[in-house]
Amino acid sequence: MARLYDSYLHLLVPSDSPIHRLADLAGRHVAVGAGAELVADRALAAAGIDAASDITRAVMTPGEAVAALRAGHVDAFLLLDGVPSPDLATLPGRLVDLADVANTLLGSSACPTSACAVYRAGTVPAASYRGLAVAITTVAVPTLLLTTTQASPETVGQFTRLVFDSAPRIAATVPAVRQIDRHTAIFTAVVPLHEGAKAYYRATKLAI
Repeated sequence: MARLYDSYLHLLVPSDSPIHRLADLAGRHVAVGAGAELVADRALAAAGIDAASDITRAVMTPGEAVAALRAGHVDAFLLLDGVPSPDLATLPGRLVDLADVANTLLGSSACPTSACAVYRAGTVPAASYRGLAVAITTVAVPTLLLTTTQASPETVGQFTRLVFDSAPRIAATVPAVRQIDRHTAIFTAVVPLHEGAKAYYRATKLAI
């Protein structure tokens, strides 16, 4: 139905942590946000880390992971979310720059282009979070709004319109929604647009 915004892989560690790159997670206790496992595992593999044997991994909700990080129960937290993530409104530590992995992930044995063509290196701007003084580079992946092929064009068209009309209200709780734009929403790569969504975009004068 739409490409909404890009989600970014966040590596959060305590401010005084010796972890300064993804490879430093070897031997550590790592919380992985629910839904981030696939991207996290591919990024870890590109950094030479086997997620099944080289780290102690626990899948947690963001709230659980931040609490565990604050309590010292985990050494790091990997989260995949838009920027800024509402779960990191007050940064409980520091974000680690992942430029080395982001720039080598595609085409690596851990992430062949056929499986990872949607990934790219992306920038989390400085001041996106309180305490983030400089921009960092990390892995970005598009967040898509999906439906089934069985959904009626009328329903999909109405829902697509509702999403864009409601975006300012949604952004109050999901800040990344401020980034959605009809002109970029149609670029869903290998996932085809539903006919109902196409009808909505055409009605708003976009060429599909």
